[in-house]
Amino acid sequence: MSTLYEIDADESALAELLFDVGGDVSDEDVAAAVDAWMAELGDARAVKLDGYGKVIGELEARAAAKTAEADRLRNRAAAELNRVKQLKERLLAYMRERGHKAIGGNLFRFAVCANGGKTPLVLHVPTEELPEQFREALTTYRPKSDDIRAALESGADLSFATLGDRGYHLRVR
Repeated sequence: MSTLYEIDADESALAELLFDVGGDVSDEDVAAAVDAWMAELGDARAVKLDGYGKVIGELEARAAAKTAEADRLRNRAAAELNRVKQLKERLLAYMRERGHKAIGGNLFRFAVCANGGKTPLVLHVPTEELPEQFREALTTYRPKSDDIRAALESGADLSFATLGDRGYHLRVR
């Protein structure tokens, strides 16, 4: 089967041929041949485009199924990690309540360890209520996109912004 580019090249060749003869297809046999060639090219393009649509649809469906399966597995993994956390917390509480620094079974040993790093800081007031010397002012800005766009669309020349080109996507129906 021909590629889209080959079909396009054949259509261009037909158009060039018709241009070379000034569009004159007064001979019935020539007109019939041109009509048949055009119909064949149109059918070939339609079949090729339908093939693209089928493959795209199948790949989208497979990707959606794989995404759903990945989400399902991610949720199961999260549930299992949550269960691990609960079991560790329960075992830690048991060991601390009984004063065990380390205990073991036949296969595993468990030890209570202090967390490293800096000592945790607990603030008892909101940041705004901290004394000035213990807080820093942070100001964040974000662009007023609608105002900038409106100014540019009305013809304003802004050194800090321009309107970009629209992107493209393919819609499959």
